[in-house]
Amino acid sequence: DEITRTVAKEEGVSVEELSSPSQRRLVSHARSVIALIAVDYSEISVTEVANHLSRHPTVISRKLKQTREQLYRRKREKGMVEHYLNLLNSQA
Repeated sequence: DEITRTVAKEEGVSVEELSSPSQRRLVSHARSVIALIAVDYSEISVTEVANHLSRHPTVISRKLKQTREQLYRRKREKGMVEHYLNLLNSQA
């Protein structure tokens, strides 16, 4: 929940939108960031993330793969993840 609230606030979307059927790019991007941080940095399972975001685990796994690939190609994406990790650590 803390990851979800932090990313939603920073991305300018509501927490409710994240588990809605919305396919808006901004909402989809926020879901991808939440999944990446939760699975790769917080040891939360893909299934747990999928349930939390009202998505199928296969969808979350696919988005995780795409997001990880983007991290290797784009410095901006990596900086964004570091930004969120710093925000979460400062709240702890």
